[in-house]
Amino acid sequence: MTRNLSIITAAIVAVLALSACRSNKEAVQGDVIYNDVPAASSDLTARYDRTVDAYRPWQTFVANGHIDINAGHQLGSNVQVKMVRGKSIFISLRPMLGIEIGKLLVTNDSIFITDKVNKVFVADDISKFTLGLPLGISMLQDIVLNRPFSLRGGTLTSSDHRSVTLAKADTGAGWTATPSDQLPGITYSFNFNDRNRLTRLAVKPKVGKAVNVDYSDFFDLPQGTLAGNVSFDASIMGTAVAFAIDYDHGSVRWDTPVNNDKATRSTYRRVSLVDYLRIIRKM
Repeated sequence: MTRNLSIITAAIVAVLALSACRSNKEAVQGDVIYNDVPAASSDLTARYDRTVDAYRPWQTFVANGHIDINAGHQLGSNVQVKMVRGKSIFISLRPMLGIEIGKLLVTNDSIFITDKVNKVFVADDISKFTLGLPLGISMLQDIVLNRPFSLRGGTLTSSDHRSVTLAKADTGAGWTATPSDQLPGITYSFNFNDRNRLTRLAVKPKVGKAVNVDYSDFFDLPQGTLAGNVSFDASIMGTAVAFAIDYDHGSVRWDTPVNNDKATRSTYRRVSLVDYLRIIRKM
């Protein structure tokens, strides 16, 4: 039991920002049309503009859901996700009866983990979590909310289209958006389907394996379209981990008061993020 819960915690540490919201009943409402521009229009600039203009401002986000992980065995846990725009992402692990066994908080400059199973806590710099990549909290939240972004400008808007390369998909009526502010040795881009829904964040290093974050099961909310399912394959300290996160769309709440508790127990042992992952790997 301890091993299973620890693997879940490790996976969430590695992929915290890849959550999204899932409806128990898909709520896609036919072909998407933004300001009278059909979803499959050949005018990519118009499709881009209407797509990003449909995203609405928000201040807080709360949702309940479930994470499934395959790290040698199939595992799962209920979770609660809470976010304050531009400030924090919080995840609480509650595998049974709503009892919390671990929590994780990422802020603008820090990461905090409380593991009630192993009785340890982490308080470390966010750069340890992002592996030194210039991913601020706002960009992590964009990944959570299935929104395209640029590394310098945050969430993409219609005013950014001149600094984004648009191209038709190789097959079908989809399209891609590639921001100009790329990292040395890494290309990142966003794939949209024929309904103008963001279906993939594709990260391609010049050396090594590409990383894709795949989105599906979309539903519409006043703040914009959200992905109902996020799937991701990763390697955590040499261990292959595949996961999918689903959220009950009926639990999604916007712009309500949010309290993120990062308190740690004085009886727990403090470890670095790197040491915490080593602890989990040895279990």
